Amino acid sequence: MAAGSILTALESPKWKARMKSSKAPKPVPGKKARRRAVVGQPPPGDGKRPAQREPEDGFDLAVLSPRETGLPFVVYILQDMGVVPDMRVEVARSARTNRSETVKVAIRPNVRVTRGHLDAQELVVLTQWVELNRDTLIKYWEGEIEYTIDAIQALQSISPST
Repeated sequence: MAAGSILTALESPKWKARMKSSKAPKPVPGKKARRRAVVGQPPPGDGKRPAQREPEDGFDLAVLSPRETGLPFVVYILQDMGVVPDMRVEVARSARTNRSETVKVAIRPNVRVTRGHLDAQELVVLTQWVELNRDTLIKYWEGEIEYTIDAIQALQSISPST
């Protein structure tokens, strides 16, 4: 189909009538359109903006085993993808834990649990590990360390007896 015939088809009364009956939002004069990032889900049918969710598993993080950290749990280190408001790590009892069930721990300006629960001793050892690796965690979060493997190699383990 030639470009001229496509334009003619789009200008036809039949096409315009179809577009008017569409449920797509109509532009409002003088107002800029909002962009919507769509990742794996269709936009909501009611036109309301969806609640902000956690990033998809594996997209923005690296999973560190207790063997790599010296901690009694799995640690997820994250890069800033513009979704999570605080610089944080996440911890879980197992690597098979759903991301929504991890304990969220902000690490800046100080180490504190923001969602979930750690007992006092777990928070103490996690704080020690974060302090030992703070520079690397910040550089990874901010993208200064671009590759996950480089971040993992730079991280230090604490001794299991700590």
